[in-house]
Amino acid sequence: MRPLDAIIARLEAQACGVAGETIFAGPDVDLPVGSGAFLLVAETGGRGPRGTHQEPTAVRQPWFQIAARADLYEAAAALVDRAYAALNGSNLLVGDVFFLSCRAVNEPAGLGTDANARPIVSFNLATVCRRAA
Repeated sequence: MRPLDAIIARLEAQACGVAGETIFAGPDVDLPVGSGAFLLVAETGGRGPRGTHQEPTAVRQPWFQIAARADLYEAAAALVDRAYAALNGSNLLVGDVFFLSCRAVNEPAGLGTDANARPIVSFNLATVCRRAA
């Protein structure tokens, strides 16, 4: 499982939505046009891996942007707050990905509106992870 997929699985497990219906991955996904709140999870790079003598990429450090869109700002803010609470933590095992750390690097903030005039509220997440043994 890729770290991106593990983040989405964690959001699903914490009742933040359903992958492919209200949670989407990637920077250029076509979100539904209808009403409702949606989460978009995008990889944003991160830091390079940390290694050991035996394993040069023992620990990976990917970063993500978690963005909510909804018809009303309050709905987008409430959804991103749920995602914020679901993802901040340490020692989280999701599938075969073990997150030593998942930490927001900023507070949720409004980013304007999307092409359908829906408010966007977002935060960035820094993670440190490895494959579970």
